[in-house]
Amino acid sequence: MGDAAHGELETKDTSATEEQKRSPAFLKELEMQNKALEKERRALNMQYITDHPGSLISLDALQSFATFSDYNAISALYNKLSAEVKNSPQGKAYAQTLDNMSAVGLGKIAPDFELPDTSARPVKLSSFRGKYVLLDFWASWCPVCRESSPGVLKAYKQYKDKNFTVLSVSLDKPGDKKAWLNAIHHDGLLWTQVSDLKFWQSPLVNLYKLTAIPQNFLLDPDGKIIARDLDSNELPAKLAEIFKQ
Repeated sequence: MGDAAHGELETKDTSATEEQKRSPAFLKELEMQNKALEKERRALNMQYITDHPGSLISLDALQSFATFSDYNAISALYNKLSAEVKNSPQGKAYAQTLDNMSAVGLGKIAPDFELPDTSARPVKLSSFRGKYVLLDFWASWCPVCRESSPGVLKAYKQYKDKNFTVLSVSLDKPGDKKAWLNAIHHDGLLWTQVSDLKFWQSPLVNLYKLTAIPQNFLLDPDGKIIARDLDSNELPAKLAEIFKQ
């Protein structure tokens, strides 16, 4: 899909009726189309970087590729760039960004934090140790996030009695607590929800190196990141693999 396809998808998303937005089939279709578009973009960026290691445009392509990628995959592509690109001011700056991103790479312990839940009670990520946890970043204003909710809900219901849970962190805006609560209620989200209602100024944006949402991290019972950015097909498949062991 190119820019025209992306525009068509955005139109379909924003022009949907309330009835369509409540339809699991409609939401599933939008989620799959978004995923296909993102997959195509990633493949194009990866190919460009591989074919043009000496171009500064490849550095821009790498930053786009990095939006929904793990540190290890990004680092491998960065290492393909020429010495000239790496030693450029932009290349050196991105090397520092990469170094910071390593803290939330696969195999690392997810950085701990404490945020208030919907009743203003403080909740610590580390309080979920002993369980597999999907740490899910979203917001009520994010259509793609809302489209992915039914898939997460289905996985939660299937595995919540098998040592699995979800912790959702919202990047809702200051003063928008009502919108956040309404979205939780409307989407039927049954797990713990937390937010500091600071939008992109939330300290968690930097802590988890977020550049877009939705993003998620799957943590094992020790708090180690074992997967990330799982869609509604990948999440149940990963959980089936885990709990089959």
